[in-house]
Amino acid sequence: MRFDTGDRELLLRTPGIGPVVIERLEALGVHSLQQLRALGVERLIAIAYDEAVRHGLVTRRRALLRALEPTGAQRQTFNTGLP
Repeated sequence: MRFDTGDRELLLRTPGIGPVVIERLEALGVHSLQQLRALGVERLIAIAYDEAVRHGLVTRRRALLRALEPTGAQRQTFNTGLP
């Protein structure tokens, strides 16, 4: 399973997150921003089974947290549930 197009595009627009980070998230079983929010970045880092993956996520911690912050139109959608 993979991130849907909207979530993938949002992640890729976030400085510090590229295709490799998304591949690492997917390899850990995370396939949506909603799932990432529910799990939490710190928990995700803690369960990363491979040292290289863990290091990659630790160095991208701020970027991942930034990607989860609702902004602009996303904030309205996030708060109201409306497109």
